[in-house]
Amino acid sequence: LYSLLRYLDSMVMRNASTLITITQEMKALIVERSGAKSDVYLLDNPAVSFDKVDLNKRKKKGFTFCGNAGRLQKIPLLIDAIDLYIRDGGDLDFVFAGGGVYADLLASFAEKHPNNVCYLGNVSAAEAAQLNADYEWALLPIEDEVTRYAFPSKTSSYVFSGAKIAAICGAHTSVGRWVVENNLGVCVESSVEALVSMFKSVEAGAIGNAEFDACRASLKSRLNFDFFVSKLHELLLHE
Repeated sequence: LYSLLRYLDSMVMRNASTLITITQEMKALIVERSGAKSDVYLLDNPAVSFDKVDLNKRKKKGFTFCGNAGRLQKIPLLIDAIDLYIRDGGDLDFVFAGGGVYADLLASFAEKHPNNVCYLGNVSAAEAAQLNADYEWALLPIEDEVTRYAFPSKTSSYVFSGAKIAAICGAHTSVGRWVVENNLGVCVESSVEALVSMFKSVEAGAIGNAEFDACRASLKSRLNFDFFVSKLHELLLHE
């Protein structure tokens, strides 16, 4: 079944007049897997609407995670690191929102550390946007291999929220490079020790002050929904 679906996918891409994807790595993989000869354009994921989000509130010290709590998001690693950080006297807040295979694990973990960890379950896009805007940092964990095929859609909303981003993946991946090169936050090695060290540095104020705000204005212009629609319209008319 997998072989059949992959064959059909490649056939569709080879016969498409235009292909649109998100990152250079995904573009290269499309050409490699399908043998497509058509033009492949890159177009950033747009952010959800922030029209009704209060961006002027004083940000709380801590981290949010909004999205799928699935197998690709390193939830067990996060839980182990946060657990060790809290047991070692850490005082930052961690708020999780979203469903997935690790939803029950997150709920149990929140019960274990009710003063520092909160699990909200599924929330609306608007509620997630406000949650990201309420806290100083947003967690962006993803398995390295997956970044060849996908780019987390929540990254755009993280930019608009003003939250600094902690990418938990390899520095060589498209996600890690995007966060660092756009000066949006830090890329952290996928280990309990590295995460605990980062949490402690944030709590101490050693990272995360004004140094991660420089590129947001130009990025926002590319990531808003109107720009996305306009660019997509341009590409379709071109064809």
